[in-house]
Amino acid sequence: MSWQRIIRFTLCLLLLSATACGQGTDDNTDAKTSSMTPADTDDRRPFEGSIFIDDDVDGATALQESDAYELDIDGDHAPVIENDTLTLTVSYSGGCETHDFTLVTDGSFMGSDPVRLVVALTHDDNDDTCEAYPTDQYSFDLTSIETLYQEAYGTDEGSIILRLWHLGHPSGSIDADFLDLVYTFAP
Repeated sequence: MSWQRIIRFTLCLLLLSATACGQGTDDNTDAKTSSMTPADTDDRRPFEGSIFIDDDVDGATALQESDAYELDIDGDHAPVIENDTLTLTVSYSGGCETHDFTLVTDGSFMGSDPVRLVVALTHDDNDDTCEAYPTDQYSFDLTSIETLYQEAYGTDEGSIILRLWHLGHPSGSIDADFLDLVYTFAP
């Protein structure tokens, strides 16, 4: 083999390794990729969800307009209320944009003992077109619901059954399901 062939062969190898299938660093800041896996999220603090209370809101309509998600309702990641905070685990398609989860309610307590309040868990994917399927925890500060109860019933302590309406299928179909969670608070 001549020296010219060896030099050409070496240059070709260098050129191939420099342009190999997007390996190495990429200075393209327009490209959006997600390197998070569910294992990466296990040690992170939950994302913060929001609560929207408006007497003109309809939970069924809010669910129909919600982007698809799947709520983990069993096992170690089932929804739980501790210290005025609801924590739940959701999975959804995406991974490139920030996703917003909101508890939506009209604030009307249903007469029972304890009283019930219907809340719908809605999801806004912010037009995320990525196709990863992340699983994340979200926490919701329930003190606004506690305040609503205190104003309605004139007491500092009480219990509310939160009837949590959520999408029944990750396909985003209109089918919804509910889960009853007991929220008890005292001064």
